[in-house]
Amino acid sequence: MLPEAQIWRARVNAGLIAYGWTENPAADGKEGLDAALRAIYLDARNPYAHYALAIVSAYTGRADQAILAAERSIELGPSFALGYLVLGMAHLFVGDAAGARKPLARGLELNPHDPQNAVWFSLLMLALFFSGDVEGALDTGRAALKSRPDWPALLRIQACCHTAVGHSQEARGFAAAASDLPEPAGDALGPFRDGNKEWATRLEGCCERRNIKRPVPVVTPSFLKTRQTTAFLADAWPPKRMRQCERRMPANIATSMTTNFLQSGPARQILGNRRFGGVGAPFHSRRFELSSLGAQDHSACDPPHCSSGSPDRRSGPGSCASG
Repeated sequence: MLPEAQIWRARVNAGLIAYGWTENPAADGKEGLDAALRAIYLDARNPYAHYALAIVSAYTGRADQAILAAERSIELGPSFALGYLVLGMAHLFVGDAAGARKPLARGLELNPHDPQNAVWFSLLMLALFFSGDVEGALDTGRAALKSRPDWPALLRIQACCHTAVGHSQEARGFAAAASDLPEPAGDALGPFRDGNKEWATRLEGCCERRNIKRPVPVVTPSFLKTRQTTAFLADAWPPKRMRQCERRMPANIATSMTTNFLQSGPARQILGNRRFGGVGAPFHSRRFELSSLGAQDHSACDPPHCSSGSPDRRSGPGSCASG
């Protein structure tokens, strides 16, 4: 029997598990492992045989075995791109982001046009991001989008990276693009999430569109005293409260607006006007802080709908908080 047939069987079974195309991952994993070992018995010096063992091991919870098999494939073929790629994959699956960077980058350098580059680029971006090189992950993401601009996992990782560096507008764009695409049955990142729960939780939290904060604009007293704004505020606050706020307007104040006001058509129009900072509405939070510089006692300006007695403070663009 030719070793190539067994190599192909092993790779196919690994792909079925990676992309969620199987109803019985355990059975397909066993078949793939048996085929890869058989290929090695038939031709122990074939780097593809060891790659086959490495890739099926990576998707059957045997990342340590995958590392050994990948290293052997590279020993047999020092320019074997798939060997480097699966070596980086296995390191990332066991939580070694720093150790995954170099082999993944080398594999992509040797084979920049691999049909599975959406996965390899995703893994390299994750390795860079979780080893602290967010800018490097963004640079890799730009190259990745040239390869597969329609891969949801890539777009979500891009959103996370942009969130980490405070690029909220770009993050929202990538998150929206990912949510508009059909979701594949699997994205080949399952073992990464299963083996690195903390990283997976952080990634999910960063990439969720609702967690990407909109910027909080600074609204000056002159803006609050415009005729249109005063009229709308009067709808939300009783006249007595409005007069109390108006008396404080010459000084620096901080106050809150209700959801109904912010989501009204005229309010959206006002807040979206470039004269007032180019901020659009509706906003993601129930209450939205409008503040000028400085801090004073603003309890008199709290709207009656707020039960907390103080405005809901926001910190601006969201960031990826660890853990």
